[in-house]
Order: sequence, then C-alpha cells, then structure tokens
Amino acid sequence: MKKLYLFILFLLIGFTTSQYSFSEVYDRLKCDWKEIKFDDKDNFDLEAIIEKSTNDMIFFSKITKYDNLILSYTSDLGKTWGRDSFLYSGNYIVTKDNKLLTYDRPFPRLNMYNLWTMFKRTRMVNIPFFIGDVFFEYNDSLLIAIPKYDKSAKKTLCYLINLNDSTSRPIGPVDSTGEIIEAFQHIRFAYMSTVPNRVCFINDNSELYYSDNLGDSVTFFYQDPHTFIRNFPTKNGRFYYCKPGPSFLVWATLNCKQVQIELINVYIVRLNNENGKLDTIFHTYTRDNTSITNDLARLKNAGQYVALVTNNDSVFFSDNYGDKFYYVPLPNYYAPFQASKTDIGISEEGEIILKWLDTTGGNLHYVGIIGKPYPDTYSVASENTKDYLNYSVENLQIVEFSNGDFINSVRNIALYNIYGQKIDNLEYNISGRSIQINTSRIPSGVYLLVLENNQQRKTLKLLINN
Repeated sequence: MKKLYLFILFLLIGFTTSQYSFSEVYDRLKCDWKEIKFDDKDNFDLEAIIEKSTNDMIFFSKITKYDNLILSYTSDLGKTWGRDSFLYSGNYIVTKDNKLLTYDRPFPRLNMYNLWTMFKRTRMVNIPFFIGDVFFEYNDSLLIAIPKYDKSAKKTLCYLINLNDSTSRPIGPVDSTGEIIEAFQHIRFAYMSTVPNRVCFINDNSELYYSDNLGDSVTFFYQDPHTFIRNFPTKNGRFYYCKPGPSFLVWATLNCKQVQIELINVYIVRLNNENGKLDTIFHTYTRDNTSITNDLARLKNAGQYVALVTNNDSVFFSDNYGDKFYYVPLPNYYAPFQASKTDIGISEEGEIILKWLDTTGGNLHYVGIIGKPYPDTYSVASENTKDYLNYSVENLQIVEFSNGDFINSVRNIALYNIYGQKIDNLEYNISGRSIQINTSRIPSGVYLLVLENNQQRKTLKLLINN
C-alpha cells in the first residue's frame, strides 16, 4: 500500500512539473489577438469558466470572496459588462438555441436567459444537489448533471433534468431491489458521444460505460484505472484525459531537504469513440532541471476545434479534434513569468479565448484576449507547388496534379480567404489526379488552398471567379 501511495505522489508531482516549451517543432499559425477589458478586478479571487454564444457574447464565471457565483458577460470585448449573482458557485451552459442556463440555491431553480435579449426567467426544478462540473444539454428539453465530485461522498449519482415538467431523476440501471447498481453510484464524469443520443459515463473506478436509452441499460467499453489524473471538459463527443508516460529521476528540494524523486512525463490522450482505442494527441514534456510548480495543461474543445495552453507559456490549436496541433504565438505583452491563473476557451467557430492574472509589479489585474488562428504561409513548413493545372468548369474549381500520388494520400484539406478566415463546410471531391471544389457558395476572390498528407504540406493560390 505504501508503494502505491508513493507511485500516486510521484505521478501527481510529475504532472504538476513545469513543462518544456517545444513550440519550435510545431507548424505555426498567425492570430490577430483582440484584448478583452475587465472591470471590478479587485473584487474577485478567480476568473474561471469561459464561454461564447452565437451572437459574440463572451461569458466568464467569477467566484467572489464570499463563495457566491457572479456570471459576467460582454458583447463588445469588455467595454460594457452585464452581470448576475447567484448563491451557488457552480457551472453553467450555453445551449444550442443560444440560451444560457444557470442553477441557483437555496431554492432549486434554473435561471434561463435569452442571449439575444438577455431576458431572464426562472423555473423551479426539483434537484436534490448542487450541480457540479458536469452539466450539459441532452436535447432541447433534457439536461444531464452530476454533483461536484467529492471522493468522500457515499453516492455521486448522475441526474436527468426534464425542463418540460421541472422534474429530475437519477440515471443508471437498477438491481433487483430497485436501487441504482453499484457501478453507477459513484459517477465522476459524463459526456455526449459522437453517436446520436448516446451518453458515456465514467465512475470512480475509471470504468467507462455508454447508454443509448438514458441509463436504463448500459454497456461497459473501457477501463484505465491508473491514468485518470485529470480529464478535460468534453463538448465534441470525444473524451480527453492525461496518461503517464516514461519516468525519470530528479533532485528536488522538499521541506528544505534535497531528495531524489521520480517524475513522469504526461501524455494527453483521446478516446474517439466507444471501441476503447486511445490516440496520443499531445506530449506535455517535463524537464529534468526545473523546480516543481502547480502549472497544469488546460484543454478545451468545441466541435472540431481544440485549444490547449501548457505551463503558461505556449498555446496550441487544432481544427481536427486534436489529430494535428499548431503553435499559436501569444501577444508581445504576455509574459509567462508574470501570468498566473491562466485559462483557455474555444468557440464553435474556432476562436481561442485566453485569460490570465497579470502580476506585474505586484498589481493584480486580469487580462483577456480573443483571436482566430489562420495560416502563416511564411513560417509554416509549406511547399509551393508548381506541378499542377488550375481551371474552372461552371461551379467547380479543378486542380489537376501531374502526379496523383500526393492528392490521393491527402488527409487534411482547407481553404482560406485573403483575411486568413477558413471556409467552413468546404465541398470537394477527389478523383484520379485532381481535386474538384464546389464554388457555388464561395464569393469571388483570391484563396489559399492547403493540402497535407503525412509527409508534406502544399499551398496553392486559387483565383475563384463566379
């Protein structure tokens, strides 16, 4: 048992060790950052959750010195702020139809806001606990929530909230006595799968189950008991968490004494679906000559986009669920050694929202920025290709290569306008040695086509004239 405790200690120390900034091995994207202004900076101990609605309203939840939750929002990058206060310092969600839902006590009620008008109404809901970190939308009338995790609690049940009749009920299969089975009495996390109407659950034993009928029956599909050091909020149907990698020995000062300890490199891994197969998407390298800190990697995801900040000094971005990451330079006024409480957010449109506490000169104040990464053709390892023929036929832009080996091995395709904005929902077809792009919904102009396989990236300049 003692060895087990030591292993867990070393594991946690390894995870909280400063991470090496290795951005030079990643392709670089540009980002035109815009600053978010904060007010009432001295009244709050923590700026926590970051969210963005479809009408460009940015939300931050703030925990005051009196443990109340203050929800702040701005639609003009902080020139003006709105805010509301609650007795419970918990989570909130922005729904698909652009509504904001928060949970309040001492009376169990949901506060519902129309984000276009900020009109607020409340609904009494019979929920027997304070909603914790897991609180998400199943459909337009059902929510899923669990209490804030407490390992000493006798039970941590997942609940289904019905907005139609303001009721709630525990989720999970029942045994012959009518009680929720043991495996579902200690749920730690839950998330929506990529499979429609499927919910996945993780319990204290790091067992993963999925259910296609809201917990009436469940299927076990994965377990990794030693690696759930930390999981990240999941909003794209994939589950991201940390897994220990190789270990190494270092000397460190603990209680004023030099001791040798074992540190463990950490991988960020991803479960794509319920087949139980892991993908390693990021390696948070630790250094063997640094002091122990409390800095952790922060990862947020929304749809295909993933944003990651490591050790307060490097930001990374992915537009394909984490298959490939790009390094995003921070603004010049961001100083890693003067920043703390750094957090990151990502919108459904791929905008990175970054917030940190600036400690310059001992004056504490929050700074925030928002920006959307786009390709920097002068710094990424791109190859400008000449061996192709570019022409249009009606609403098709056709790029024909002299050799079809490259185009038939391409795995990432993206089109950007001259402002660096990615063209979403790009329609294309690869046939033989050519790629045919549907331009019927693309405005006329100059575009940059980026094609990438496992060995190289090619950038092609296209003139689209509809």
